[in-house]
Amino acid sequence: MKWGDLQEYQRYITDLLNEVQTARRAGKNADAAAASINLGDKYKGYTSEGMKLAVQAIYEELDSPRTH
Repeated sequence: MKWGDLQEYQRYITDLLNEVQTARRAGKNADAAAASINLGDKYKGYTSEGMKLAVQAIYEELDSPRTH
């Protein structure tokens, strides 16, 4: 893996988190959010496989109480 690949992945994850937060603020549940997020045009080669699981994990993390 090249450094540039890692940087692109970081941008992808940041954009995914932002999209999920926007969908959540709009009142969408995790399934609706996953169905509405499409980052494939911006990130060629990234597929939507596992998107539902990724979005669900982000929702769970955002909903979990902080223990810090």
